[in-house]
Amino acid sequence: MSKQKHELVDFAVTARKYKTKLTKKFINRKFYVDPNPFEIESHIPGTIISLKVKEGDSVKEGKVILILEAMKMMNKVL
Repeated sequence: MSKQKHELVDFAVTARKYKTKLTKKFINRKFYVDPNPFEIESHIPGTIISLKVKEGDSVKEGKVILILEAMKMMNKVL
């Protein structure tokens, strides 16, 4: 296993400058991506039981758009 060479990185906190080495975990992290407001993502696996809207319908905040069954529970997705 080869050792990876990390360079020092400068950063400032309230006008004080510091140097640090970036960890492998930090270098390999996933960058934040703004969520797409036109996609629905679930952090739990499940099955869509019922769709409450059709393609082209306008959806207002708070309206149930589908029912997701996950871990024997029915979850309303707004």
